[in-house]
Amino acid sequence: MAVRLGLNGFGCFAVWMEKTRPVPLDNRDRMSQNDRDKTSQCRKDPTVRTPKDVTDAELAVLQVLWERGPAAIRELTEVLYPQDVETQYSTVKRLLARLEAKGFVRRDRSESVHQFHAVVDRDGLVGRRLERLAESLCGGAISPLLTQLAQSHKLTEAQRQTLLALIEELKEPPGSGTDRRKGR
Repeated sequence: MAVRLGLNGFGCFAVWMEKTRPVPLDNRDRMSQNDRDKTSQCRKDPTVRTPKDVTDAELAVLQVLWERGPAAIRELTEVLYPQDVETQYSTVKRLLARLEAKGFVRRDRSESVHQFHAVVDRDGLVGRRLERLAESLCGGAISPLLTQLAQSHKLTEAQRQTLLALIEELKEPPGSGTDRRKGR
Protein backbone atom coordinates (compact mmCIF):
# COMPACT_ATOMS: atom_id res chain seq x y z
CA MET A 1 0.00 0.00 0.00
CA ALA A 2 1.34 3.41 -0.97
CA VAL A 3 0.57 6.69 0.80
CA ARG A 4 0.68 9.83 -1.30
CA LEU A 5 0.94 13.29 0.27
CA GLY A 6 1.00 16.60 -1.52
CA LEU A 7 -0.91 19.31 -3.27
CA ASN A 8 -3.51 18.29 -5.79
CA GLY A 9 -4.23 20.19 -8.98
CA PHE A 10 -6.42 22.68 -7.12
CA GLY A 11 -3.84 23.74 -4.55
CA CYS A 12 -5.36 21.72 -1.70
CA PHE A 13 -3.31 19.45 0.52
CA ALA A 14 -4.37 15.84 -0.07
CA VAL A 15 -3.56 12.35 1.21
CA TRP A 16 -4.16 9.25 -0.89
CA MET A 17 -3.80 5.62 0.15
CA GLU A 18 -3.48 3.27 -2.79
CA LYS A 19 -3.05 -0.46 -3.15
CA THR A 20 -1.12 -0.02 -6.38
CA ARG A 21 1.63 2.33 -7.36
CA PRO A 22 0.91 6.04 -6.78
CA VAL A 23 -0.98 7.86 -9.50
CA PRO A 24 0.54 11.15 -10.72
CA LEU A 25 -1.44 14.14 -9.46
CA ASP A 26 -1.64 15.76 -12.88
CA ASN A 27 -3.06 12.62 -14.54
CA ARG A 28 -6.69 12.82 -13.39
CA ASP A 29 -7.96 10.27 -15.92
CA ARG A 30 -6.03 7.53 -14.06
CA MET A 31 -7.29 8.55 -10.59
CA SER A 32 -9.97 6.51 -8.85
CA GLN A 33 -13.48 7.95 -8.51
CA ASN A 34 -12.86 8.35 -4.76
CA ASP A 35 -9.78 10.49 -5.42
CA ARG A 36 -11.65 12.60 -7.99
CA ASP A 37 -14.42 13.16 -5.42
CA LYS A 38 -11.84 14.36 -2.88
CA THR A 39 -10.39 16.91 -5.29
CA SER A 40 -13.80 18.21 -6.39
CA GLN A 41 -14.85 18.67 -2.74
CA CYS A 42 -11.71 20.70 -2.12
CA ARG A 43 -12.42 22.86 -5.18
CA LYS A 44 -15.99 23.56 -3.99
CA ASP A 45 -14.98 24.32 -0.40
CA PRO A 46 -15.68 28.04 0.24
CA THR A 47 -13.21 28.10 3.13
CA VAL A 48 -10.28 27.47 0.77
CA ARG A 49 -8.82 30.93 0.14
CA THR A 50 -7.94 32.14 -3.28
CA PRO A 51 -4.50 33.73 -3.51
CA LYS A 52 -6.02 37.25 -3.65
CA ASP A 53 -8.10 36.78 -0.50
CA VAL A 54 -7.24 38.64 2.70
CA THR A 55 -6.23 36.75 5.85
CA ASP A 56 -7.59 37.72 9.27
CA ALA A 57 -4.28 39.36 10.20
CA GLU A 58 -4.23 41.33 6.94
CA LEU A 59 -7.85 42.33 7.53
CA ALA A 60 -6.89 43.74 10.95
CA VAL A 61 -4.30 45.96 9.23
CA LEU A 62 -6.86 47.10 6.65
CA GLN A 63 -9.38 47.93 9.38
CA VAL A 64 -6.87 50.23 11.09
CA LEU A 65 -6.14 51.94 7.76
CA TRP A 66 -9.88 52.37 7.08
CA GLU A 67 -10.49 53.85 10.54
CA ARG A 68 -7.39 56.05 10.89
CA GLY A 69 -6.31 56.74 7.32
CA PRO A 70 -2.73 56.53 6.02
CA ALA A 71 -0.19 55.29 8.54
CA ALA A 72 3.43 54.19 8.90
CA ILE A 73 4.44 50.69 9.95
CA ARG A 74 5.29 51.84 13.48
CA GLU A 75 1.87 53.52 13.93
CA LEU A 76 0.06 50.41 12.73
CA THR A 77 2.12 48.21 15.02
CA GLU A 78 1.35 50.43 18.01
CA VAL A 79 -2.39 50.10 17.34
CA LEU A 80 -2.39 46.37 16.55
CA TYR A 81 0.17 45.21 19.15
CA PRO A 82 0.41 47.91 21.85
CA GLN A 83 2.09 45.57 24.37
CA ASP A 84 4.71 44.21 21.98
CA VAL A 85 5.61 46.89 19.43
CA GLU A 86 9.30 46.04 19.02
CA THR A 87 8.87 42.32 18.32
CA GLN A 88 5.73 42.67 16.18
CA TYR A 89 7.08 45.43 13.92
CA SER A 90 8.44 42.88 11.42
CA THR A 91 5.12 41.02 11.43
CA VAL A 92 3.21 44.16 10.45
CA LYS A 93 5.87 44.95 7.85
CA ARG A 94 5.35 41.48 6.27
CA LEU A 95 1.56 41.87 6.38
CA LEU A 96 1.82 45.22 4.59
CA ALA A 97 4.16 43.74 1.97
CA ARG A 98 1.61 40.97 1.28
CA LEU A 99 -1.26 43.47 1.11
CA GLU A 100 0.75 45.64 -1.25
CA ALA A 101 1.52 42.65 -3.49
CA LYS A 102 -2.18 41.74 -3.56
CA GLY A 103 -3.11 45.32 -4.46
CA PHE A 104 -5.01 46.16 -1.27
CA VAL A 105 -2.64 48.87 0.00
CA ARG A 106 -0.34 51.42 -1.63
CA ARG A 107 2.93 52.70 -0.20
CA ASP A 108 3.78 56.39 -0.39
CA ARG A 109 7.57 56.58 -0.66
CA SER A 110 7.77 60.37 -0.94
CA GLU A 111 8.63 60.81 2.76
CA SER A 112 11.50 59.22 4.66
CA VAL A 113 8.91 57.22 6.65
CA HIS A 114 6.72 55.35 4.19
CA GLN A 115 2.97 55.83 4.59
CA PHE A 116 0.53 53.07 3.68
CA HIS A 117 -2.93 53.79 2.24
CA ALA A 118 -5.83 51.36 1.82
CA VAL A 119 -6.58 51.06 -1.90
CA VAL A 120 -9.74 48.99 -1.44
CA ASP A 121 -12.51 50.37 0.73
CA ARG A 122 -14.50 48.27 3.19
CA ASP A 123 -17.57 48.10 0.92
CA GLY A 124 -15.44 46.87 -1.98
CA LEU A 125 -13.96 44.05 0.07
CA VAL A 126 -17.36 43.09 1.51
CA GLY A 127 -18.85 43.05 -2.00
CA ARG A 128 -16.10 40.81 -3.37
CA ARG A 129 -16.39 38.38 -0.47
CA LEU A 130 -20.18 38.23 -0.75
CA GLU A 131 -19.99 37.59 -4.49
CA ARG A 132 -17.49 34.77 -3.94
CA LEU A 133 -19.64 33.30 -1.15
CA ALA A 134 -22.80 33.53 -3.27
CA GLU A 135 -21.00 31.85 -6.17
CA SER A 136 -19.68 28.98 -4.06
CA LEU A 137 -22.79 28.35 -1.93
CA CYS A 138 -25.74 29.53 -4.02
CA GLY A 139 -24.67 29.26 -7.65
CA GLY A 140 -24.21 33.02 -7.83
CA ALA A 141 -27.64 33.98 -6.42
CA ILE A 142 -27.42 36.61 -3.69
CA SER A 143 -31.04 36.42 -2.47
CA PRO A 144 -30.54 33.24 -0.37
CA LEU A 145 -27.71 34.99 1.50
CA LEU A 146 -29.78 38.12 2.11
CA THR A 147 -32.80 36.07 3.19
CA GLN A 148 -30.70 34.06 5.65
CA LEU A 149 -29.12 37.18 7.13
CA ALA A 150 -32.47 38.94 7.50
CA GLN A 151 -34.14 35.91 9.08
CA SER A 152 -31.35 34.84 11.41
CA HIS A 153 -30.51 38.30 12.77
CA LYS A 154 -32.99 40.51 14.54
CA LEU A 155 -32.90 43.69 12.52
CA THR A 156 -33.38 46.98 14.28
CA GLU A 157 -35.99 49.41 13.01
CA ALA A 158 -33.23 51.56 11.48
CA GLN A 159 -31.74 48.52 9.68
CA ARG A 160 -35.18 47.54 8.34
CA GLN A 161 -35.78 51.08 7.07
CA THR A 162 -32.36 51.15 5.39
CA LEU A 163 -33.06 47.79 3.74
CA LEU A 164 -36.52 48.90 2.56
CA ALA A 165 -35.09 52.15 1.17
CA LEU A 166 -32.46 50.19 -0.72
CA ILE A 167 -35.10 47.87 -2.19
CA GLU A 168 -37.20 50.87 -3.26
CA GLU A 169 -34.13 52.52 -4.77
CA LEU A 170 -33.35 49.39 -6.76
CA LYS A 171 -36.92 49.34 -8.14
CA GLU A 172 -36.49 52.82 -9.65
CA PRO A 173 -34.86 53.18 -13.07
CA PRO A 174 -31.29 54.58 -12.86
CA GLY A 175 -31.19 58.37 -12.66
CA SER A 176 -34.93 58.78 -12.08
CA GLY A 177 -34.96 59.37 -8.33
CA THR A 178 -32.95 60.44 -5.37
CA ASP A 179 -30.37 58.38 -3.57
CA ARG A 180 -32.14 57.78 -0.25
CA ARG A 181 -29.10 56.22 1.40
CA LYS A 182 -27.03 59.36 1.02
CA GLY A 183 -29.90 61.83 1.37
CA ARG A 184 -29.50 63.28 -2.15
